[in-house]
Amino acid sequence: MGEDRHLKRASRLVFSVFIGVALVYLVYFLPLPYYIFMPGTAEPIRPMVEVSKPVTEEKGSLMLTTVRVSDATVFGYLGAFFQPYEELHKKEERFATMKRRRSIRSGRKLLC
Repeated sequence: MGEDRHLKRASRLVFSVFIGVALVYLVYFLPLPYYIFMPGTAEPIRPMVEVSKPVTEEKGSLMLTTVRVSDATVFGYLGAFFQPYEELHKKEERFATMKRRRSIRSGRKLLC
């Protein structure tokens, strides 16, 4: 009787660990059909651009800004609702826009 009880307890523990690992995977790693757009870096443009007649007096700096795009997970999706600078976009919408642009470009090439 004691051995049977010990076996049940061990199987419950294994099952609980399995469910825990599955939940962590679902929340942190399972991609959703969304992209998260968020602010990226701001890099000084001076090292990237060379001007033939430089201006001696500068009033500020010109920065190259980027937008970071990442696949949404359940955790990121829920977090995007609470972050003021993050936006959610469906992957379908982004791919449809890219396909439309490509077809317009290829149509222009055929006309030329």
